[in-house]
Amino acid sequence: MRHKIRNNFIAGLLVIFPVAVTIWILNAILNFIVGFVPQAIVDTYFKTAPWNYLWKVFAVVGILFAIFLIGVFARNVIGRRLIGFGERIFARIPLVNRIYRALQQIGQAFLGEKRTGFNRVVLFQYPRSGLYTLGLVSGDGGEEISKKTGEKMLTVFVPTTPNPTSGLLILVPEKDSIPLSMSVAEALKLLVSGGTVIPSYEGSNEEEVRKKA
Repeated sequence: MRHKIRNNFIAGLLVIFPVAVTIWILNAILNFIVGFVPQAIVDTYFKTAPWNYLWKVFAVVGILFAIFLIGVFARNVIGRRLIGFGERIFARIPLVNRIYRALQQIGQAFLGEKRTGFNRVVLFQYPRSGLYTLGLVSGDGGEEISKKTGEKMLTVFVPTTPNPTSGLLILVPEKDSIPLSMSVAEALKLLVSGGTVIPSYEGSNEEEVRKKA
């Protein structure tokens, strides 16, 4: 009976915890957004119901629309150049560059379709036989390495968890790699989440994976 009570309690926590955290994060974002409205304006115009609730909704809609406009701007030529200039500035600031790159990578993992430089995901045995590591393939090892090893090699980046911006570059014989059907974005989600977000698998063979790469 004690074991059942414990399991039911844990199951309840597993249901409530993500919902509570999601609501808390959304509420924090809402408070952050509406914090830009001067308190004097709030006290003068939005103190009485229903305006004390509606103005928050209007503020969120306005911010979402502003984000949309920023996205439109970011996708045109001038916007891309300005954003690239800003990124180069961030990249030269110690500590800030690490934080910015980590957040950028995480954002691309969960939200973006932007190319990361990796074309497919593979499994290979590392750091010893019988243990498998997830890797992101960026290309082949080049002619010199292939000639001197006598095998076709892949350049595989092995990100760390939960910060995928750092990791190891490992040269892996192609014959020793196992192609996966998951996308690079799905692999990054798996890595950032520490293995808690597992991509769904609908079935695929290695030949199909290689054709997609």
